[in-house]
Order: sequence, then structure tokens, then C-alpha cells
Amino acid sequence: MTVLDFEQAIKNILRDDKSGKNPIPDPLRFSFLSLSEKNVIDKLKNEITKKYKPAPLLEIDVPKPNFTIRPMGRPILEDWILYQAIVDYLAKKIATKVSKYSYSIKRFTRSKNEKNPWIEFDAFNRKCYAEGFKYVVVSDITGYFEHIEIEMLKNKLLNYCKDDNYKNLVNFLCNNLLSHWSSKLVKGFGLPQGPVASSFLGDVYLDMVDKEMSNSRTRKYFRFMDDIRIFCKKEIEGRKALVDLIKILRKWNLSINAKKTKIISKEKIENELFDPKKTQLEAVQKAFDSRNENQILAIIPILVDDIFEKSFEKENLFSKTHLNFSTFRLKILKTSGFEFDEAKVVGLIKNNFSNKPHVSRDFCDFLNFFKEEKTLDFYYNFLRNDSNIYDWQELYVLRGVLELNLKPTKRVLNFFKKNFENKEKHWALRSLYCLLVGKYGDNKDRELLKDSFNSIETLDLKESIILSLQELGVGSRNKFYSDAKREIPKLSNFIDYVKNLKKPMYFRKYDQVSLERVSLIENNELSI
Repeated sequence: MTVLDFEQAIKNILRDDKSGKNPIPDPLRFSFLSLSEKNVIDKLKNEITKKYKPAPLLEIDVPKPNFTIRPMGRPILEDWILYQAIVDYLAKKIATKVSKYSYSIKRFTRSKNEKNPWIEFDAFNRKCYAEGFKYVVVSDITGYFEHIEIEMLKNKLLNYCKDDNYKNLVNFLCNNLLSHWSSKLVKGFGLPQGPVASSFLGDVYLDMVDKEMSNSRTRKYFRFMDDIRIFCKKEIEGRKALVDLIKILRKWNLSINAKKTKIISKEKIENELFDPKKTQLEAVQKAFDSRNENQILAIIPILVDDIFEKSFEKENLFSKTHLNFSTFRLKILKTSGFEFDEAKVVGLIKNNFSNKPHVSRDFCDFLNFFKEEKTLDFYYNFLRNDSNIYDWQELYVLRGVLELNLKPTKRVLNFFKKNFENKEKHWALRSLYCLLVGKYGDNKDRELLKDSFNSIETLDLKESIILSLQELGVGSRNKFYSDAKREIPKLSNFIDYVKNLKKPMYFRKYDQVSLERVSLIENNELSI
């Protein structure tokens, strides 16, 4: 297993965490890993055996734009590093061999100078339409990640390469990691939906589907993950293609999402598949790429009034794309010192906060620029509101409260304590309530947190209790840390990190993205 690059795997995880691809972010953004990275890597190298058994996934339901939820999860950090390192190795070996009809696989093969794969996907859609393919089958797969059969995935992976290291890693991946994480409902099925590593494995799983569907000359088949497009010149060819797709997917225990499957024709293709704001989005992107102040100033009204504001209109079929595109760039304007109608942006966010739970991360990131009591009041009122029904959204609100660094009232603090004590709450939410009590409570409150430590089963929640006691009385705190290290040795490095902090820290924020710091195309996956 020495072929694995654990250092690069850690960099990839930290990058993905920073860009929002971690369904349950760590309060310290995994910064404690800096103290123990070598030990963690050495431990992984020593423990990778046939007997290796990972911890259960950390799971949470994430809201979708239509108010449904999808199950998301990630491994604990050590298991995640191992998972990422193995998939990184496999991707280097076989990514170029996987179907050319998948645009999402290009995320693992492209160079820095190549276009974002989603832009290429969109461009090919337009090219097919321009070439006279006036009918298109649009479909995706029901429960895509959940229905991937691990044994079939293993056989597919083994077919690509006969190298011994490669084969050993495929067997280890499937037998020792994925099989333990597989669906609780159907054993032997499912990938952890969250880590980017799972996206690569999903692409591999659909490779044979791609190859079978691309055999016909009468259609153009391609996809981005499970977003499938089949362009045809006649409607009857589209119907035949859909029947073929359904039958081929059955071979791999997959099925189409009937509600999201349709055949679109002629002008409807332009209205439903092609973003009408493409010209405006390109103009905004060009101005940001130029780093020219005058060009950026000129497109601000387009960004605020024509893209961001109109992304909230119900009839906007591209609302999600426009919201992600605009909020990312509005944050850059704010950090880079550009003036725009902040009151309008904040007002739209607050008025639509409950209606757009899937954009909570971006909304909270922007609101946290305004470190004032009315922002804290908005968060607190939301937490107490009937609209607070998604754990994932509540998670980002609580992170926002932590980041604001504003002392709550006694009533609000009692609300935090009550929710920490609520065992029906998701453990990740209890972790954040715990940190808020530790940060803003008194020693009496912290003693209550300390006393709950032994009854907590989740290791990550135990870490939050450790972090919450930084300002407990020195004697009581040090005794607690000593006892915890003795009882749970795997927490020793984390406790040492917390003890060595120069000042209390309950939340670690990434540096804000600005024009000077980042290339937009490289760091913002969502494109035009």
C-alpha cells in the first residue's frame, strides 16, 4: 500500500472541504491534522490489512431545490484520507480509459488550462442542436449512488488494469471500505454520497452503459454524472433511445427517474436546456477574469439586478445555477472592496432563506460579512421558527452564529443549552450548540458539558465537548483532558492541539475568496 499518496489525498480533502463538498464540515476545518498528519499517515500505512474495518459514515440529509432531501455522508477523517488516496491512485491508472461520453469523468483527467467539464457539457448540447438534432431525451437515474452494486463495481474496476497493486487496492476498497459503508437498507449497495471520490466510482459504474448507448449512429448520447442527454433527429428515434436506456440500466440494477424523464422537441430545447442568461453570465465572468476595476464596476448591475435578483423568480428554470454563480461572485465583490446594493442582496437572502434551503451555505457566508446584532437576531429567529426543518440548513445557521462572535442574551444561551441536551437532535447540531454554550456560557455551563462527556457515543461530538471546555477553570479542564486521553487514546492528538492553542478558538474560517487570491475558473466548480 506504499503506492498511495496520503499527503495529496489530504490536500484534496481540504480543497473539497473548502469548496463546500463536505456535507458535515468540521468546526476547525481539520486544522488539528497539522499536529498529527505524519502519525495519521503512519498509522494508516500500518493498519491497512485485510482486517481493516472503517467507522460508520457520518450522515446527514441535505435539502434539494424542490424541498425533498437526499442522504449525504462522509467517512470519519482517517477513513476519508484512505478512501481518497485509493481512489486517487485508481483514477491515475484508469481515468483516461473510462468512456469519452462522460463529461464528468473529465474532472479527473483535465489539465488546469482545459475548460470546466460542465461548460463543455453545455457546449456539446448546443452543438448537437445546431447540427439538426431537434429532439432530446433528458433523464437521470433514481437513487444513483444508493443503487450502485459494490460487487459489480469491483468487477468493472478490475477489468481496466491487471497491475497487482491496482488489483489489491480495488479489492481492499470494495471489501474493506465500501461493503462496510453500503446502504443500511440493502447490503452490498451504495457509495457514500458526498466525497468527490465517490463521483469517480460512479462514473466508472456507468461506463458500460455509455458504451452500449453510444453504438447507434442515429443519436448522440452523453452525460454528466447521472444527468443523461440523448439527441436525435426524429421523435421516434428518441422513444427508441429511451427504451434502450431503460433496458441497459436494468442490467446494472439501475432505473431512470420517471418524473424527470422527458423528450423535448425543437424550440422547447432552447427554453428548457439552454440558459437564456448565458450572454450575461459570460460578460460577468469575462469582467472578473480581467481583474480590471472598470470592467467589474460595469457588470455589477447585471450581476445584482439581472442574475441574482431574478434567480428568485419561480419561473426561472436555471435558478440554482444563477444563485450559485452570483452569490460566489458577490462574496468576491464584498471581500475585494467593490460597492454594490448590499441592502438589496441581504434583503433578498433573508426574505428567501426558508424557501432556498439548498443554498444555505452561500447565504450564511454572505450574511456573516455583517457582524451585527440584527444578523444574530435573524439567525436566532430562524432557529426558533417552524421553517427550521432541515438539519443541514440549521447546521450552517449555527456555524454562522459561531462566526459572528457576538455574545447572545441569557434567553438565547438557554436555548442553546436546551438544544445541546436534546438527544433527538442530529449529533452535528448538538456539537455546534455545545460549542456555543462553551464559548458564551460560564464555568457552571461548561461543567454541565463536561459531565455529559461519558454518556456521548459519537466521537466527533466528544471532540466538540473537548473544544467547548477551553475556558473552563484550569484545574478542572486539565484533569478532564488527562482523563479523556487515558480513556480514549485516539483523542490524544486532538486534545494536545486544543491545549496548545494560543487563544480560545471554537470555529476556524477559511480565508475569504478575493480577486487577488484565487482563479475563479479553478476554484468555482459551478460554471456557466
